[in-house]
Amino acid sequence: MKKIAIALSIATLFVACKKEKENTLEVTDTTGSMTLSGVVSKNIITHNASGNWTTGQVVAAGVPVSFRVAKSALYPGSQAMGYNVYNATTDANGRYSLTIKTPGLNSASGFLTIESWNGTLDTLINGVTKVGYPGTFIGYMNTYNVSSGSNQTQNYTAGFSAVSSNPNSTQIGTAQASGQIFIDLALKSRATPTTAPAFSSTNIPVGSGVTVLCEFDKDPTSLMKKIYTTTTDAAGRYSFTGLATVAAGTSGFNQNAKIWVDDLVKTRDTLVNIGTTLVVTSTVTGKTGVYNNAATFPNGLFSNENRNAQNITLSVFTQN
Repeated sequence: MKKIAIALSIATLFVACKKEKENTLEVTDTTGSMTLSGVVSKNIITHNASGNWTTGQVVAAGVPVSFRVAKSALYPGSQAMGYNVYNATTDANGRYSLTIKTPGLNSASGFLTIESWNGTLDTLINGVTKVGYPGTFIGYMNTYNVSSGSNQTQNYTAGFSAVSSNPNSTQIGTAQASGQIFIDLALKSRATPTTAPAFSSTNIPVGSGVTVLCEFDKDPTSLMKKIYTTTTDAAGRYSFTGLATVAAGTSGFNQNAKIWVDDLVKTRDTLVNIGTTLVVTSTVTGKTGVYNNAATFPNGLFSNENRNAQNITLSVFTQN
């Protein structure tokens, strides 16, 4: 009888442990969603109530809209990398709608982009549209906070930038930029296996799969900021090719760029070295935390230029 009671106790303990394991939910598993929608319109010349010319608005169809949010913001406490990107195009009524994944308990900051587009500033006379002079309707780029369960609206009216000269006189070319991303790690060194260790730090390549971003202050087609993205290879190297730019000396184009890496969730490991030269004999995995974002600024990046060695070191680490 005593053996049966012991067996039942063990079985009950097993079931209880199994149930507790099945119900365990990590914070990073909790996500929600929200809807971000709105109407994009553009300027048009028309008459006001007094019969004078004025600027009105009409809806803009076919305009690309996107929202980009870092995976590390969606899954706090995790080592998620990269971005979720949500895309839409305005319909015939100028409307767009994006269903965005959000962190379950917090808000997240993302980047909303309504693209610029080339067109004409038309005139509306007695209900008839007359084609106007060419130019660019200026888009919208800004950070935007999103949270679960909310339905938010972001309408936008695009202003117009007229072409002041023959657009064919602005020759669009390409440039390149490349470099390597490093991270700062702890270094534990011994001259011999029996001597006391010395502690310092060293930089090593970050490895593959890290997102690198490049922002131009003025894209020659849209006449607004443009962001390019790429990822590092196994040696931590990145390369941007085909960056749209103009020839040096083109009026109105500074072509200043910013290349950066966002906050990176990672462990700060310790490299172990024995000997008088740096030869890593082993690696001790450290605590998880966040390397702060870092950037480099290659300014005046014009056609046919190749800016190499645009290296970035992630050196500031905050442990969880």
